[in-house]
Amino acid sequence: MPFCKRTILPKDVCKPDGRRLLEARPQQQQRQQAEVFGDLVDVCGFTLCSVLRQLSDLSRHSVSILEELEGELVSICHRSGALEGRVVRLQRHVAELVSKPPPRTTSGLEAESGRRGGSSSSHGDGNHSSSGGGGGGGGSSSSSGGAAHFRSPWQQSVNVFGSWSRPECVEELHQQAQLNLQSLLQ
Repeated sequence: MPFCKRTILPKDVCKPDGRRLLEARPQQQQRQQAEVFGDLVDVCGFTLCSVLRQLSDLSRHSVSILEELEGELVSICHRSGALEGRVVRLQRHVAELVSKPPPRTTSGLEAESGRRGGSSSSHGDGNHSSSGGGGGGGGSSSSSGGAAHFRSPWQQSVNVFGSWSRPECVEELHQQAQLNLQSLLQ
């Protein structure tokens, strides 16, 4: 529930201030009770002064409210500018990450098979099924496999089986297999 910051009350326009009457009452009690204003000009002048005082109070309160709103708008502008800068930096960082190819791993086949918890024969089967899935399409291998892995859209467009993404040990095995195939064909 919002709390009231200021209270603005209208004042009686044609009546004199109550404090002034209370101070003057002991001295001129009968005169004040009999006659408040001498003539209509005094009433009009007092009313005009009261209206002007109320307008000045109202304008002072409105200036205070507008200054407070301006301060809030300036702070919102600063915060939105800071957020915009952070978003721009984040967009640049994401664009840099998307444009870079995935890092080339330098681990050996033994480390890979040890990490997966399988032997080298099961690792070879895993490579065969993944390379077969790569030839048949990326979507069919993930649905036919035992566990479906999440793939980000920007990762799906990257050629996983390119020579630049292979570890050095796999690249050496690939070159040896090509040499063996050429020697068999001759």
